[in-house]
Amino acid sequence: MDAQLCRRVTDKWKVSLGRMGEERAVQTLVDKGWTIEDRNWRSGRYSEIDIVAREPGGLRVFVEVKSRCRKESSAGFQTIGFETLKRRKQQKLITSARTYMAHIARSNAPFRIDIIVVDFARLAGITDPDNLPEPSIIHVENAICC
Repeated sequence: MDAQLCRRVTDKWKVSLGRMGEERAVQTLVDKGWTIEDRNWRSGRYSEIDIVAREPGGLRVFVEVKSRCRKESSAGFQTIGFETLKRRKQQKLITSARTYMAHIARSNAPFRIDIIVVDFARLAGITDPDNLPEPSIIHVENAICC
């Protein structure tokens, strides 16, 4: 979608875009052989963890999914999806991951936090959320240090 269309999207479209992005992210991980353990896990007042998964080697990974419909760049580098991950959001993700490990997994095993950006920008002009071609997926491993 072009930037002008993105500015006009409704809240319903944004929710739909977010759900589609999470579904595409889950499918990408499953295709890589990952096991999905939990989705949209929330720990009280802390942030929600979009996906809790295990990679084939067994490491537990907490995944933040960002769905976007327009390209953003700064100084020649692509920033799509990363611009919203300010320090406060990163701290909430770290706290939520540690809470999950302590209360749900009952473990102090190592884990990491990844980010998956689902980029719908190349789908310019498409307004039917049920008939979208594949977006581009950017998976950044160990994106937030904990």
